[in-house]
Amino acid sequence: MSSKLFLGLSVLTACAVACTGTLLDAGGEAPGAIDADASDAPVTCGSEERLFNGICRTICRETTACPRGTRCVSVENEASLCLDPESASRCAYLDSDTQCYGAGTYAYTKHSPRGSYEAYDRYASDPYNASPYDLSPYTDPFFSESSTDNRSTPPSYFAGCVGNADWVSVPLPSEGIACASKHQVIRCVRAANRCELRSGWTRESPSPY
Repeated sequence: MSSKLFLGLSVLTACAVACTGTLLDAGGEAPGAIDADASDAPVTCGSEERLFNGICRTICRETTACPRGTRCVSVENEASLCLDPESASRCAYLDSDTQCYGAGTYAYTKHSPRGSYEAYDRYASDPYNASPYDLSPYTDPFFSESSTDNRSTPPSYFAGCVGNADWVSVPLPSEGIACASKHQVIRCVRAANRCELRSGWTRESPSPY
């Protein structure tokens, strides 16, 4: 059984159990990410450092400010850190979704001759015949419909909607800050009670692969 087929079956099972409309937790994350809460980590970083994948890294604006053997790599919309080759040998970004499957459900009031009652329905998909067997476990924290918006995308923007995009690796540039480029993509997002494909922008993040 392929990984996408298995994921599709898992999505259908989860939807049958929970009708809350929340995003299915498939565990997909960017290849590299700054730890959201450094206070929970066993390491305390200095004022000029950030915790990245369990290790304190020096904040930088250019590679010349980094220790020998490391280079300045953009890891968040407004943060660049000195990383060694093992931590970031390439950059990567989440490619376009070609379908947007409605995995979540929503409640509504249904009326009948016997009275009104609460009913549930699944979010509409885009296209309408999107396959639950062709999905990927990734969400895009860097997606924005504007090329100039550098804010992180809240999880609620994707809640209940699952796309099929995969990570694309690109070589590190020879000069300048690495992993800072933006790419135009199509992303699976939620809009009220439906899931739809929208055009926008995403950015690279460091990939150790």
